[in-house]
Amino acid sequence: MDVQNSIETLLKWSSDQGIAIDSRLSLRANENANGLGVFSRKHEIPQETIASKWHGYLQSLPQNVEVPFLWKFKIQKEKANENRDAEDEDRAEALEWLNGTEVDAILRKASENGQTLDEDLVAYYNETVEPLLLAQGSRYVSKPCLEGFLRCYTLVSSRAFLMDAYHGLSMVPISDAFNHVQDNHVHIESDFGVCPECGSFSECPHDRQDCQAETSEPGSGTSDPVNDCYEMVANTQIPAFSEVYNTYGEHLTNAQLLTRYGFILDANDNDKLSWTYLNVFKALGVNPNTTGESILRQIPLVLGDHRILDSLADSQVLATEYIKGDDSLWVDSDGGVSIGLWLTLTLIAAHQAGRPSAVLDTGFEANERLKTMLELLNVLALVSGSESANMNPMFVQMFLGPIDTDYLHCVNGQCELLIRLCDQRKANLGKAGVEAETLGDLLDVLEDSRKRTRQAALLVLGERSILDSCQASWKDFQRVLWAYVK
Repeated sequence: MDVQNSIETLLKWSSDQGIAIDSRLSLRANENANGLGVFSRKHEIPQETIASKWHGYLQSLPQNVEVPFLWKFKIQKEKANENRDAEDEDRAEALEWLNGTEVDAILRKASENGQTLDEDLVAYYNETVEPLLLAQGSRYVSKPCLEGFLRCYTLVSSRAFLMDAYHGLSMVPISDAFNHVQDNHVHIESDFGVCPECGSFSECPHDRQDCQAETSEPGSGTSDPVNDCYEMVANTQIPAFSEVYNTYGEHLTNAQLLTRYGFILDANDNDKLSWTYLNVFKALGVNPNTTGESILRQIPLVLGDHRILDSLADSQVLATEYIKGDDSLWVDSDGGVSIGLWLTLTLIAAHQAGRPSAVLDTGFEANERLKTMLELLNVLALVSGSESANMNPMFVQMFLGPIDTDYLHCVNGQCELLIRLCDQRKANLGKAGVEAETLGDLLDVLEDSRKRTRQAALLVLGERSILDSCQASWKDFQRVLWAYVK
């Protein structure tokens, strides 16, 4: 009997006797052993973790948290191995769709050392993690690898809670099984103010100034059975037989949800499209070293006046939340323009008209000028919603009254710049070569298995909708202005 027939006879006999052989193993001829050998199949078999007291929890965790920076890593790895499958094709196409989106901006954003997130993680693994694990020697059966580290990173970053001053960022079994919605049913509660040295909620030796750190071991403080716990607390009535939801953050956008947790919501009122000052200057042809610098010097002077901020807060047109710095330039999910972006466009329009100080300066006069422009915008919004404004310039003039030419030029300039900014953003949004009009049809025929591509395309669809909404409003304002001029 040849070896292959012998193996088949043995496997049949094993099956008849109820002997189970792990599907990851195979029997093959082994000439060195003068007989048979047991071999692993295609995939590596990890060390069994059943001895760990955390086994029950760890085995429940997903194999991968599919976040975009990990898509890139997996594609590069499989490309090097020439082993690209349908999952990798999905990841690759999804990354193409993310071009120009908020996710793309997050992935490209550099940290203080000038590296992106994935570059930071690879460097940290190579310089710190791998040497530390290799120094443990025989404690680990298999050699540590970057892929395993990235899996652990995504699990912790997507599931951990900031619990208290002692435990810090922690994995909390069961609590991390609650999925996310904005209108959540429950939230986690803990007492953050415990001893950072031993975790005690009650008085402990570390409360004394003369306490020596070496005299007490971590966790040696007095335990309080009432407070020594974390609780998931219901903040609303929970219907019977329904999924119970937590929230991962009340103000998370879809881009943040996808990059941190690997999913998006069908509709997310928190969505924003953001720009940096450099993005705006580049898109609108502003020299960042001359006009751009002048604008950046002028903005904090204008917004340093509380009277101006108070006037801006009364706007019926602008999204009135103000955040300093690059984070202040955005359009919200309703197409509302942030104070920072509107002010930047106002200054650009004034500079391009050759009279920046005629519209904006500092002090009382600047406040009055801004109030006048904001009142004009509020009236434009009111009139643009009226069908009577479409055909009757006299109706428009009746509402607007006499307007200084400088204000007309500046507001018209704001409209032109914002429309251009949105056009430029849309031109660089999503997968190259795909027309916006066909995006809905593409989603209709996209296979269910291409989950990542669907998420990315839906993200593009949502961002384009925000830009369209913003453009439509400011085109209406401009239409009313033109009717006034007539």
